[in-house]
Amino acid sequence: MTAEDDDSLQDTGGEEGGNDRGRKRKERLEQNRISARESRKRKKTMIEELQRTVITLSRENKELNERNEQLRRQLVDIGSKYPNVVPLQAIVGQATQTASTSSIDGGDAGSIATPNPVTTESAPDASENTKKTDD
Repeated sequence: MTAEDDDSLQDTGGEEGGNDRGRKRKERLEQNRISARESRKRKKTMIEELQRTVITLSRENKELNERNEQLRRQLVDIGSKYPNVVPLQAIVGQATQTASTSSIDGGDAGSIATPNPVTTESAPDASENTKKTDD
């Protein structure tokens, strides 16, 4: 065997090792492309699902806000019909307080304020508090 034959054997072995590395690299790149494609597809599906959820929740929120306004109007009507039972000022004050609270805490059910019924017996009469003085 000559030195040239020896060199050609080493080159062939080196090329096969290089081919093997090249083939593995190509396989790895292809797997990476497939994985990236699947990841993009999952992300797209997830975003579409989130968009559907946003639409659904927005509609529900709008309906609930409309129902809330309707109930508030009914409460004010009842308060104006029966002012001795539920003072109109208390209704309006609590409605304002509830609206500001619900905008801060996200409007969960725990922030709903209900008016306390006040009768004429528990509310002091203004005429009793005035003193008559004879000057």
